[in-house]
Amino acid sequence: MLLRRYDLGSGRAVLTTGRGLVRAGRLHRVVATVDGRNGTLTVDDGATVYGSASGTLSSLNVQSTINIGRLPAGSNVYARTCLSRTSV
Repeated sequence: MLLRRYDLGSGRAVLTTGRGLVRAGRLHRVVATVDGRNGTLTVDDGATVYGSASGTLSSLNVQSTINIGRLPAGSNVYARTCLSRTSV
C-alpha cells in the first residue's frame, strides 16, 4: 500500500493505493500529481486514485522541507528508495 498526503493549508487530501500493489525489493513506477486542490496517485500500470484537498486554498507555498519517502508523520525513519526522473 502506498499513502500520499498533501495539505494546501486549509485541509488535507489523503490518497491510498490498494494493498499488495507495492512490494519490497521490486522497482515500481509511481506518478503523483497535484493541480490546484486535485491530486492523483498511480502505481505501475494500476488504476489511478483521485482525491482533492478540502478547504478553499488551491496552491502550495512551501517555506519548509518537502519529505519524499518518509514513513509516518513525525518519524525519523525513511523508506529505502531510489528516485529518478523527479520533478517538483
